Amino acid sequence: MTKKLPLPTSGEMLREEFLNPMGITPYQLAKDIHVPQTRISAILAGERTITPDTGLRLDRYFGLSEGWWVRLQLDCDLRKAQRELGARIAREVKPREVAAAWRGAIQLRAAGPLLADMPFRSGKTGASPSGVWL
Repeated sequence: MTKKLPLPTSGEMLREEFLNPMGITPYQLAKDIHVPQTRISAILAGERTITPDTGLRLDRYFGLSEGWWVRLQLDCDLRKAQRELGARIAREVKPREVAAAWRGAIQLRAAGPLLADMPFRSGKTGASPSGVWL
């Protein structure tokens, strides 16, 4: 079996792409974004993930678009899950035939926020043939 390289974590990205090049210590970052230093240390050590609260603080601090850090964390989590569970899920879960018909519609909607189209958000009503609200 081929040994895979370890996946980078959001903490490694924070350290290597932001803190080290900018000369910012974990203590200074924690102080500047008003979070406990233990939170930053745990993120950097790969013992904790970036939560929406921490992500929004990091976005603002580094001048990034809102949600940048949360999307990075989600990407890290998805890659890790794919590596650890992807083959097993592919064996265990068989796609429904009807799902293929929905795939195109879902991909078209993926370009924009899905929540904006939900009835509770936009006032729109409607249901798919499966009874799921769209």
